[in-house]
Amino acid sequence: MKKAVQLLLLVAAVTYSAHAQQRLFDQRVQLKTCNITIDANAFIATTFIEMEFYNPKNEEVEGLHTFELNRGQVVTAFQLDLNGKYRDGSIEERWKANRAYSSIVGKRIDPAILQMDWQNHYSLRIYPIPAKSSRKVTLTITQIMDEDSNRLTYFLPLHFQDTCGTVNI
Repeated sequence: MKKAVQLLLLVAAVTYSAHAQQRLFDQRVQLKTCNITIDANAFIATTFIEMEFYNPKNEEVEGLHTFELNRGQVVTAFQLDLNGKYRDGSIEERWKANRAYSSIVGKRIDPAILQMDWQNHYSLRIYPIPAKSSRKVTLTITQIMDEDSNRLTYFLPLHFQDTCGTVNI
């Protein structure tokens, strides 16, 4: 039996506010911008997606975003923007990643976690997203090109639940 894995990004940087405050967890955030780059050949397609999530609330939140991928698509990289520089995530077992994420949130260090909830369904949590501000993440998604009647077919992996302010492809 395969163990469930999830991508975990741990960034060891202390956030700006050290005083204790009420935290809002699992809050829906707005997908403000989505920039997509596609690189394909006769065998595989790689889709690079940069997403900016906006917190419209008047207080800091842990942002939650859910989405689906198409069958055969897999996340191969995950990054969190920290002060203008992207930090790479790592793949960990679910229990280990959840424990590390919870521990880091308690220490007021910026983490993000991407986990597969069930087949092709994902949830992304980012902490913190400051009030009236935004955070960025990137995903790299790879898929094998499907052949049908001597044509290759590419599926854009955009099964998002929410609307997006700006999409650039």
